[in-house]
Amino acid sequence: MKTAHVFFFCLFFGTAALADMTVVQTLKSNLMPGAQQNTMTMLVKGQKARIDLPASRMSSIIDAKEGKMFTLIHKEKQVIVMSLDDLKKSAASATQSGQGKTKPVIKKTGKVETIQGYKCAEYDFVGVGDNPAKIKCWITEDVDDSEMEVVRSFSGRMGGLFGFNDVQKPKGMVIRSVSKMNVAGRDVTSESEVLSIKREAVADSAFTIPADYKMMELPSFNPPPGKQE
Repeated sequence: MKTAHVFFFCLFFGTAALADMTVVQTLKSNLMPGAQQNTMTMLVKGQKARIDLPASRMSSIIDAKEGKMFTLIHKEKQVIVMSLDDLKKSAASATQSGQGKTKPVIKKTGKVETIQGYKCAEYDFVGVGDNPAKIKCWITEDVDDSEMEVVRSFSGRMGGLFGFNDVQKPKGMVIRSVSKMNVAGRDVTSESEVLSIKREAVADSAFTIPADYKMMELPSFNPPPGKQE
């Protein structure tokens, strides 16, 4: 599940505005199974979002209304179900372990670059802890992301796992991001860049789990003693 954690946290720094929308972007990471680089497609409709990573043979569905995340492992026809509330607790527990050391830092570097036709400002993010995550983002204000709340609120919860609890992304849409972080003792590098954004109707069927997939619901997360919320 660490791959999914990194993937959804990257969404916080690399996704677009959404209502009914389709976003295509590249996502490259040395943690991704099956391939070093994926073309990621995200579909959003109301309170639901679906992310497909064809090269990794995985998809994930976030259902904000139901409060769950479904990770589809297509090769095994299996679905791993996790509570969004449990993910929030896990992130909060991780944040408490790093409290009192440093605070997350967001810095606008002053550099500007045109990417995919958008004028982007460069930002540096540095997390907390002994081996803090570092993320560089190129953000444009030419695209309104005010409708991003469904995915942004979920992805922001994941920030605590990497030292970015309660970090507020600057106004605008991230067109490109480059990150370095430590996951379970392994140094992980990831890159993303938006390729296209289409505002078009998304079919309800995109969020339907195949009937022949086996569901496996993860047990509830219980914080270690002394880390209760």
